[in-house]
Amino acid sequence: MIPKERLEYLRELTNEATKGPWKFMVRYGSISYRSKGDVWEWVVQTFNWRGDFFENHKNNGRFIAESRTAIPELIEALEEAYIEIARLRGGANE
Repeated sequence: MIPKERLEYLRELTNEATKGPWKFMVRYGSISYRSKGDVWEWVVQTFNWRGDFFENHKNNGRFIAESRTAIPELIEALEEAYIEIARLRGGANE
């Protein structure tokens, strides 16, 4: 099991990060979020100051962008599972 403190830390990181969802824009090599209407703002880029893409940038970019939504979903699912486990164990809080 993931300790409660770790889940709280991950939730805190999520809450402090730029709002989501994020999108990986392959063409521009950036992970972005929609700030207003159709305006997308960068969260992070997957290329260096010369404009060269980092190794494995497409997979890394997709992973980073999806993590913004997936981590909160996984935290919630884990907490629900822990509550169910405790219920099945007779109410013991683990």
